[in-house]
This record gives sequence, structure tokens and C-alpha cells, in this order.
Amino acid sequence: MAIDFSTPEGALHLLEEAYAHQDIEAAVAARNFEWEAREMLKKLAEDPTLQADLIQETAQVLELSFRQHIETNGFPKFSELRCSILKTKQLRPDLVEIFE
Repeated sequence: MAIDFSTPEGALHLLEEAYAHQDIEAAVAARNFEWEAREMLKKLAEDPTLQADLIQETAQVLELSFRQHIETNGFPKFSELRCSILKTKQLRPDLVEIFE
């Protein structure tokens, strides 16, 4: 499965496909843990300049937590679902809210 973060819809589709096929590696590839770590740390940090190593370490922890959650709880049941995007809302240049 080719990784396509060029559109929000493409990124969401990749994650849904990974869930449907219960493919942990594809699910990890479809998530952007570095972006998630940066966003989380921005909310917590008093200093707006974030160190790259802290972002990377946090991304690794988020990925490990995701893997453990899937291992413990299993994949969400996507194989029988068909998701449709009703609309998108651009919140920032790097963040889009998707309504399914």
C-alpha cells in the first residue's frame, strides 16, 4: 500500500485500509506520530521552540503506545464498514478536520 499524505482523504483512507486488513505496519505508516508529538508538545511546552530529539522521543512513545493498544484491544472493526467523507474544514495549513 503506497503512503499518500498528499490529501487528508488519502491519509484517512490509508488508515482505514490498514485497519480493515489488520495490518499494524500499514496502520503505523498511515499515522504521523512525529506530527502528533509536535502538536502534543506545543500544548504542554512553555518554551515554543521544541527540540527535535524531544519530538522524536515522544513520537516513538506514541507509536509504541499505539502498537500496544492494538495488541491488547485488537483492531477497530473496519472490514465491514464503508466510510464516506461528508466535508472537510481547513483549520490550519497543516490540519484539516474531516467529517464522516
